[in-house]
Amino acid sequence: MAATRDIKTWLVVFALCMVLTMQLQNLRVCAEPQVPCFFSFGDSLADNGNNNELATSAKVNYLPYGIDFSDGPTGRFTNGRNTVDILVELFGFEKGIPSYATANGSTSLNGVNYASGTSGIIAASGKHLGDNIHLAKQIINHRITISRIVEVLGNKMATERLNKCLYWVAIGNSDYVHNYYFPGTFYPYRRRYDTEEFADFVIGNYLRHIKKLYSLGARKIVLVGLGKVGCTPYAIS
Repeated sequence: MAATRDIKTWLVVFALCMVLTMQLQNLRVCAEPQVPCFFSFGDSLADNGNNNELATSAKVNYLPYGIDFSDGPTGRFTNGRNTVDILVELFGFEKGIPSYATANGSTSLNGVNYASGTSGIIAASGKHLGDNIHLAKQIINHRITISRIVEVLGNKMATERLNKCLYWVAIGNSDYVHNYYFPGTFYPYRRRYDTEEFADFVIGNYLRHIKKLYSLGARKIVLVGLGKVGCTPYAIS
């Protein structure tokens, strides 16, 4: 008898858990995104196709890149989704945000990804591999996006919307991997600065760019720290 009661109790608990799970799934589907738009600035960790048409060897719009991604090779430096793809989903967006290379006025309303593989805070970083879109240029591209959004929504509504958006900035690894620690004489910074002086130089440039982004209406800004660049496959090899 006791065993029967335990089974019934567990069945009730299981049923309640199933109902709660379904309700949470429905809530997730119906809920509005936590922010109206998401703008991404960065390097290869976030690039979703901006390098495809650039004159650079740092492009990955071919297999096996994208082998596990629903759209195949798109220019993401990974086999599947990248960090920004996952973040955008977690913030409640039904679709990912477009690359700047493919965005227009209407598709920019939910955000744009400006990231470019090998790009850095310093404009010269990564240039031994060819062209890229460094942070200052990414912010210039954002200004163009703002003008497109203003054309769609008008100045007042566009300003209000942009003030509420999230601005994700994850850049700086290339300033070390593809600049300061790059062997040879292509980049002068290692001869010019010791490690602390170079860090101060990069931070000073970074601060100037972030202030520019703020002047364009960004208020919710996330600055992502550098990874352990010496542990990356590229650095090890």
